[in-house]
Amino acid sequence: MTTNQALAVALIGALRASGVRTFCVCPGGRNAPLVEVLDRMPEGLVEVLTFFDERGAGFFALGRARRDAAPVAVVTTSGTAAAELLPAMVEAYYSSVPLVAVTADRPRAYRGSGAPQAIEQVHLFGTYATSSIDIEQLDDLRAWPPVEGPAHVNVCFSEPLLAGWNTDAVPNLGGLPPCPAQTARHADSFPEIEAFLSGVRSPLVIAGA
Repeated sequence: MTTNQALAVALIGALRASGVRTFCVCPGGRNAPLVEVLDRMPEGLVEVLTFFDERGAGFFALGRARRDAAPVAVVTTSGTAAAELLPAMVEAYYSSVPLVAVTADRPRAYRGSGAPQAIEQVHLFGTYATSSIDIEQLDDLRAWPPVEGPAHVNVCFSEPLLAGWNTDAVPNLGGLPPCPAQTARHADSFPEIEAFLSGVRSPLVIAGA
């Protein structure tokens, strides 16, 4: 297993061991190792939701974490994509919601070098992350903090990002139970919805969890 893959596998396993069952993923270049691991997770062990917009993903994850009273992770690529999570992290801080920002980063050696898409991501959220960890190798995971409020996990991946990938490797889940099944509303509610829509001239419908 390559260094990037081993790091991604270990990190997803640590997040799940911390209670994360839902991952809101904004695919990009630098977070490709995390996206690849989540894409290959056995069905039912985690819930993976894909978003195009990091800011929207952050607030969706905030609502889901509040609803489930459990940590939810948002996975972004590097650079300003990570900064888009600040508004949701601020809200999570003041409402004590366990939102976990997982930001992919370039290697530590790139910092301060003027490399493209390399911003100062360590402690990016300041006081609005009650815990923060910067990871570049497996030994860094020994400092894994408990997820008790909004947390920031910054993980450094080097290029080539997916070279030598072992498609059979998945996180060690330590016998944790699968994520709870989502219960859909019964079809008997459809007539009620149809009756409502037929009685209004210009309805505004907001559908969500």
